[in-house]
Amino acid sequence: MILGRRKRKENRLPEITLTPLIDTALVLLVIFMVATPIMHNSLEINLPSGQMKEGAQSTASSLIVFISGEEKIQLNGTSYKLDSLLAELAKKVAKTKDTRVYVNCDRKVSSGTLVKVIDSIKYVAGVEHVILSTERVR
Repeated sequence: MILGRRKRKENRLPEITLTPLIDTALVLLVIFMVATPIMHNSLEINLPSGQMKEGAQSTASSLIVFISGEEKIQLNGTSYKLDSLLAELAKKVAKTKDTRVYVNCDRKVSSGTLVKVIDSIKYVAGVEHVILSTERVR
């Protein structure tokens, strides 16, 4: 006699494919890599040309002040009026004494405005090292 053979059902767990998840993660990584430098400097600034190299801008221990052609002022990407900028700088300088402030100023800004901002940063906010950023001549 032939007995009917029963087929065993294999208890397999469904496989989860990770390829779409990895693809999505890599696309998001590329998007953030491209968007971060754009978000860092939201003002369009044409730096004046120069040949001196004062030192590399390191954002960890230094502050960067941007002055656009329309004389809008930003500190590390946040917009301020001159008085509130000086108060914020004074707070940050009080925490770290050896703070460098880089001033990225557009070519269109008048020299009077630039001198006023730099003098205010040095004397009102108490910053010792103020460096005017330039674009290297090629």
